Formats: sequence, C-alpha cells, structure tokens
Amino acid sequence: MNAVAEMVIAADELPDDWLTAKLGDVVQAMVAGVSVNADNRRIEDGEIGVLRTSCVSGGQFIACEHKAVLPVEVDRVRTPVKSGSIIISRMNTPALVGANAYVDDDHPDLFLPDRLWQLRTNEHADCRWLSYFMQTATFRLFIDDIATGTSGSMKNISKERLLQLPLILPPIDEQRRIAEVLRSVDEAIATNRAALDQVVRARSAILHAAFEETLWEAVPLGELGSWQSGGTPSKDDGTKWGGNVPWVCPRDMKTPVIRQTHSTLTPLALGGSCKLVPQGTLLIVVRGMILAKAIPTATTAMDATFNQDMKAFRSNGRALPKFVQLCLQHQERQLLRVVNTATHGTKKLDTDTLLAVSVPLPDLETQQALADAVSDLDFASVKYGEEHVRLSTMKQALMSDLFSGHVRVPV
Repeated sequence: MNAVAEMVIAADELPDDWLTAKLGDVVQAMVAGVSVNADNRRIEDGEIGVLRTSCVSGGQFIACEHKAVLPVEVDRVRTPVKSGSIIISRMNTPALVGANAYVDDDHPDLFLPDRLWQLRTNEHADCRWLSYFMQTATFRLFIDDIATGTSGSMKNISKERLLQLPLILPPIDEQRRIAEVLRSVDEAIATNRAALDQVVRARSAILHAAFEETLWEAVPLGELGSWQSGGTPSKDDGTKWGGNVPWVCPRDMKTPVIRQTHSTLTPLALGGSCKLVPQGTLLIVVRGMILAKAIPTATTAMDATFNQDMKAFRSNGRALPKFVQLCLQHQERQLLRVVNTATHGTKKLDTDTLLAVSVPLPDLETQQALADAVSDLDFASVKYGEEHVRLSTMKQALMSDLFSGHVRVPV
C-alpha cells in the first residue's frame, strides 16, 4: 500500500472539524533557486552566499552556505531566503530528497540554489505546521513513491507530483497549537544538542592542551608496553560460542568504554589466539574498512577476549591504558594518514606504526587526573546522547498522534 492510499484510509477516522486537501490547495508560492555552476560564474561580480542542500538534513534549518560568483543576469533572479517559509530539497540522495525545514529568520544575503524550493502557504495552512507534517513518516513514504532518478546516489521530485500530496487539515488555530507543541520539543532537542556540543569542545580542548601545549617528555609508545593480537574460534564449533566470556569485535568499538559485546564465548574457547585480557585493557582496531575514516579505540569494563582485527595494549607500568587511549584519539588524524591497504583491499594499521607513536608522558598521577576528567566528559556525552534519543522518540510519537487527530491540543 502506498502513502497516498494509507492517508485516504486514515481520513475516514478524522475528527469532524478536520478536512482533507492536497498540498497544492494550501501553497501560495513555491519557487526554485538559481543554477550555480562553473558556466554561469563571473569573478568580477563578487561573492555571495548560496545555501547548501544539507541545510535541511536534520529537519531544522541551518544557514550553512558556500560561496559562489554569479553573472548579473542570474543575480537579478536569485531567490533570497525569507522567514516564514519552508525550504525543501527537490534533488538529493534518496534519504534527503524531500527533506525540509521551516525558516524563522530572514537571510537577505543568502540565496537558494536550483536544488532547493522555497514554499509559502496561504491562509488555509500554518507554514510551520506544514513543515512538521512534511517530516512525518507518511510524507517520507510519499516521497519514496514519487522520487525518480536513474542513479542510486541522486533522486528528484517534481513540483507537479509533490503538489498532489494529500493533506489532513485541522482548523488553522489547531494547526498553530500543534506546531507550537512540536516547536517546544525542538527547542529542548536544540538545548540538549548545544550542551553536547559544549562537552565535545571541552574534551577536545583538554586533549589539545595536554598533548600540544605541555612540556612533557615525548616517549615512543613501543617503550611503554606491547601489543597483543586476538583471535576468533571456529564458528562451526558450538561448544565455544554463547557462554559468559565477552568477545570484542570492531562493531562493539563504538563507545570509549566497552561494557557489553554482541557475541560471547565459553571457557572452552580460551587458549591459543583467544586470550583473556583484564578489565581496563586498551583495545584498538588495526584491520578493516573502518580505518578509512576512523581508528576506534576503547577500554574494557570487564575481562574480555577480542578478535584478530584488533590488538590489546599491555602496559609496562609507565603509562595508564586510558591515558594512551586519549593520546591515540588525539592523534587519530595523523594515524589515518599512515593507514595502509592490504593486498585484498582492506585497510590495516601496522604494529610498527603504533610502536612509533609519540606519547607526551607526565607522571602517573597526572595521567590519572587527565583520564578522570575526560571520563567525566564522556559520561556526560553518553547522558546527552541518551536524552537526544528520548526526545527524538517522543517527538516522533507526538507527531503520529497529533497529525492523526488521536491526540488534540486544547485551546
């Protein structure tokens, strides 16, 4: 069943004072931006800000831009970004085509490219309410139905077909109340995101100060311990899988501290390349395509084993594993530049490269203080991340209830 059919069925259960319509019935104006490419730029006309298509990727308008130079004839017809309108992505990746956001403020020096539309509503629809409606799962299904394109990486939607989108219209005052409820949730999400961003900046500043601005003696990582390889028991031997021994693989390496794993082993699997490492051990991914963009590290919150695509750091007592982890995280960009490609195409980080990493080394007490400070920030990041998930889930549930009429917003 497509999105249009689902909406028609849902319309049979509407409150008595709600109406059905099409998007075109509530649109006052809908215009596209100007084409910006190498053929219509002229350097003597000066630079202007052209909105990026990613400005609507999160459902909230972000005035991100790139600079372009337009000839006079194009400059005359450029479309400025105005408050009280909706910006819609009409040409983008399959996940982002049809994405939209409401614009709160005028941006007279910021202009639309031709991949975006700017939409304004007439007296029958509140523009902010419509923007939220166009972020619902039902609207997303509709976009999937009408999007066209021969390339899997780029899709298009036509204005004509978009304006045929069926709408369920509450009275205009109720639309505004619905929009206000959802806007308050968005404000909470934005406040939470700002706090998370602040924590991330504080963490980065601490690491920069520790590893770039101190006079601590630099010591090669190879002088501070050794690296141990891991292994994987045979998948055909059921007696070695599903026990109570955590087994870490790269997909578990998504948090600074690993507290649980997707897979576990039985004690029968221990031995050979499957060795148990103690709680607090530093693990690093040294093989896999993830190394094309990141070098995951984590410490274990429990005794664990790990697979052959990873290595474990065994300290000789001069450096705390958590401190070494922070140093490796700070140097991630430099390490990514020296990642190699194996003969079968996967990425790898050589042990010799790890041994040569330069570690500014203070005393153990200072190492512990730095590790504790960053751990507190990491804990805060997790909490803000959980709150983001909670608020986002609540928003989706509210949208489902409010746009169906199952929940009414009182006057």
